Amino acid sequence: QQWSSFAALPDGRAGGGMVYDKVRNALFFSAGAKRQAGQGVAFDYNTTWMYSFSNPEAGWVKKPDIPFLGNHMSYVTAKDKNGKNRHYFLGGQLGENEGSGNIESNYEWDAVNETWIKRKDMPIARGHAASSTRAIGCGFVIAGGAINGGKTKDVTYYDIPSDSWTKIGSLPNVVNTPVCDIDFAGGYFYCESGYVDGSYSYRIKITV
Repeated sequence: QQWSSFAALPDGRAGGGMVYDKVRNALFFSAGAKRQAGQGVAFDYNTTWMYSFSNPEAGWVKKPDIPFLGNHMSYVTAKDKNGKNRHYFLGGQLGENEGSGNIESNYEWDAVNETWIKRKDMPIARGHAASSTRAIGCGFVIAGGAINGGKTKDVTYYDIPSDSWTKIGSLPNVVNTPVCDIDFAGGYFYCESGYVDGSYSYRIKITV
């Protein structure tokens, strides 16, 4: 259980998203930002790369660009009602504009056909929720995060079969960048830390 070096991306990125596709046996990395030398602001990119474990000699190979620019996005692999893995890249912010530059876009990445599929936008533009985006049922849940004008305490669920969003609960406080995960045996959604005044440690019973 040791860390070892791995193939570097062709160019530096921060705040992008990455998923693993078992059919392609490959990683897909998309979007993110980079701060250029001598410049004080970050620039967004919509580049997508694939790293195939079946053909590691090829390194990271460019694939179709994600249809929107952004960083600090959410990304998740969830199963549909047939048990097929589906990959989603959504939300985030433009540049370093956390206050009013958040994004509502939601795209599915079809790794086999290498195409982006537009899905239902989030009900509200939201970034800084990558660590609170978790797959459950035939979809995924997002808690907290940055919204235009501040933070949110909404716990929201995306349902794959109906391509729809539903608010399923609220955290006790608004919080940016919470770190959450699901105890499937107990049925609880746990959220820790994040950008909020004081300590933060909560759980909510979750059924979808």
